[in-house]
Amino acid sequence: MNRPPCNLEAEQGLLGAVLANNAVFDGVAWLRPEHFYDPVHGRLWEVACARVNAGRIADAVTLRDHFEAEGTLEEAGGTKYLAELVAAMVSPTLASGYADAIFNAWRRRRLIEIGGELVRRAIGSDDAEAAQEEAETALFAVAEDREEHASPAAVAMGQALDAAVEASQRPNGLIGVTTGFRELDDALGGMRVGDFLVVGARPSMGKTAFALEIAVAAAASGASVLFASAEMRREKIGARLLAGTTPIESEAAGRGHRRTRDLTGRFLYEPISQADVVRMHAAAQAMAARRFVIDEVRARTVAAIRTAARRMKRRGGLDLVIVDYLGLLRVPELEHAGNRTLEVTRISNDLQATAKSLGVPLLALAQLNRANMQRDDKRPNLADLRDSGSIEQDADVVMFLHREEYYLENSRPNRKADETDEKFGNRLSGWTEARLASAGVAEVIVAKNREGPTGTRRISWSAERSWFGDLAEESGAAAG
Repeated sequence: MNRPPCNLEAEQGLLGAVLANNAVFDGVAWLRPEHFYDPVHGRLWEVACARVNAGRIADAVTLRDHFEAEGTLEEAGGTKYLAELVAAMVSPTLASGYADAIFNAWRRRRLIEIGGELVRRAIGSDDAEAAQEEAETALFAVAEDREEHASPAAVAMGQALDAAVEASQRPNGLIGVTTGFRELDDALGGMRVGDFLVVGARPSMGKTAFALEIAVAAAASGASVLFASAEMRREKIGARLLAGTTPIESEAAGRGHRRTRDLTGRFLYEPISQADVVRMHAAAQAMAARRFVIDEVRARTVAAIRTAARRMKRRGGLDLVIVDYLGLLRVPELEHAGNRTLEVTRISNDLQATAKSLGVPLLALAQLNRANMQRDDKRPNLADLRDSGSIEQDADVVMFLHREEYYLENSRPNRKADETDEKFGNRLSGWTEARLASAGVAEVIVAKNREGPTGTRRISWSAERSWFGDLAEESGAAAG
């Protein structure tokens, strides 16, 4: 039987080099015992690493007593094998290359194992999606295995300095991916690498439209964007994008007709014009030049989102993940526990970990509970996050979307039985003024921001197009 991929000579040479000169260890400390093909070599590496990390010497003499008591080296020839390893040592300048050879052989062995596991899983299970997710997770783990997560403070400072210098060269002063809203970018500095951002809102506030506006702006800036939708199909999202990136109403973009009423109240349908078709075609063509991918998360799990994100990152890069929305995701192994709070906590933890492991900002939409409906001021706050306080704890940024106009439209004052004309008139006048002031305006309430200020930012809202806009830009355009 053929031996699996391995490089025993490299294993011996590297071990010998470390035992002869422990300073060599610093450059190859990322190597782990399981990367060695020979289990004796793996055990030797484990013990040597433990001693060096503890500030003790690891050489043939100091390891002899340990292995004589353990008996691990008997099959390899006893403690004399330690001297043989030292004799086989390579030059310290070659140690890094030998470590690479050991790791490369381990990766090849692991790929063979994953292939075998995938074959067995595909034969023995009807769930092809689960088998694929398991295989892709294993493959991604192999790709990430060598990444070192601990580094000297000076290295971390250097990385921060590089990011600051890069940001200083951008005209907008952002250190992260743009949201497309100037005032929001000012508060956040953009959406930063590894950040977990949450946008909470009550139904009908426009969560999906807000997220799509951010996705469009990010893609237009050159970012690679994955929009993971657990709620809407691609075609519906496409219709929203057509309306948002053209002057065409959202209903007309989705139905291909404009709807009006005649004098009797009956609906009339007028087909969209050829000019409308040309505008929408141009918008679709412009989007084709950008890297903006929509993924229907049919499995509705964080694992499925992570798989799609990893695939996109491998195939050409990834800068931003948007999840619509957190409340629709599930944890299969916890679904039958009957504890939704526990399930949402797990989802929130997993999304935060996904952002960090992918090295990109991840923005997730969340639906709020009905607590604000019992308050005079309907603006949401952190206590309104549905099901779990873990969302607030896990998130680097928490924002709430609020449209006062929506609540005012549904709360026209009614005259009270004992109310005078003057009092009712004053109340009605106040309601009318408030409604006019809130027309076409939405608020983004930054309630938590680890890296900057909190507070409320105002943006525009178009009910006809179901789309948000930047009030700062519109004000500038009007002034010009």
